[in-house]
Parts: sequence; structure tokens; C-alpha cells
Amino acid sequence: GSAPHSVEVVRNVVEIAACAKSRVPHQPLKILFVGRLDANKRADRFVRLASILTARFPKLALQFQIAGDGELKTELENQARDLNLSPDKLQFLGVCCKMGEIYRQADILISTSEREGSPNAVLEAMAYGLPVAATNVSGTAEILNEKRGLLAAPDDENELVNHAAELILNRETRLRFGQAGQRYARQYHSLESLRRNLSGIYERLIGTK
Repeated sequence: GSAPHSVEVVRNVVEIAACAKSRVPHQPLKILFVGRLDANKRADRFVRLASILTARFPKLALQFQIAGDGELKTELENQARDLNLSPDKLQFLGVCCKMGEIYRQADILISTSEREGSPNAVLEAMAYGLPVAATNVSGTAEILNEKRGLLAAPDDENELVNHAAELILNRETRLRFGQAGQRYARQYHSLESLRRNLSGIYERLIGTK
């Protein structure tokens, strides 16, 4: 029942890393999943994606990583074993206290969630200049668009796999999305943007008295 002009949005804030222009592809190319290992985050999609892309590109040096922990970890480890994904191909990193290092050493982020609010993992990856391929769900779709990343229908795993393959094969695409994502994160989700936003809100409130 509130009037639209009376509602202010204060966005999540993430650390902004050094310029994405300096990113150099790692060997092997590292594809990252970040999140709690629960039913909503759907890391099982990421495990299947790792298996498909490993088979599709047998001559490429690819390494998939899962950063996070949760009740489905054992189930996911069993899934990886059933798909013949050895630890050198798919690493379970567990809880990572220094995520900045994880993002710096990665090349691509894949988000597989069933639903999202404002996904910090996606924002953090963008802030570190990582290109993102993600499921097209609620809050993620508010952050990513065709200029900043690649979105796939949540029920279309083939589309997500193809988006990931596009990022793997095209360094220029990775760089373009990484730079655009970092610019967006700096403009709307940095500490400086929070300062500007809050200052504007307070000034408008004071001005209405």
C-alpha cells in the first residue's frame, strides 16, 4: 500500500577487486560454483555440467571447483564419483574463508540456483571480473543481462552447458562480460555506491521535513 516514491532500495555491497583487464587465463581453466550445498542451489546441475564439458572438450585443460558446504555434500561427491569425475577434474573446496583468493584464481562462475534473492556469489564474482553463466531466476536476472553475462532457463540444463562452453572457448567473451560485470558491481554494489545511496536517502528525508 505504500506509494512507489516512498520506497528506497539499498543494494548489497561487495568488495571490488582490481581491474578485470589484467585477468590472464589460468592453466587449467577453472570453472567455479559458490554456494551452500542444498536443494535450492542445485549444485547437482554443476556436477552434471562438469561431466558433460569434460567429455565434450577432452583436449582442454579444465578444472571444476565447488566452494561451499552443506547437507548434500556427500550426495554430490557420490554423484561426481558415479560420473567418473576425479578430484583433479572436480574439486570440493569446502568452506573457504578467503573467497577473494578463490575468485582471483578462477576464470568462470556458474550459478545453478532454483531461486535467488540478491545472489552475493554472482555479485562477488562480477566484482572480481569473472564472467558468469547462470540460471534465469528472480534476483539473478536483476543483476545479469545480455551485456553482462549469460542466462539460461532453470529447467534447460543444455542451455546452461552451452553458455558455459561459449565462455570456455572464447576468451574475448569472458573478458567482455568480466569487464562489464565489474563496472556494474562498482557502480551499484560498492562501498562508494552505498555511501552515495544512503547520503541521497538522508538528504531527501531531511528535505521533506
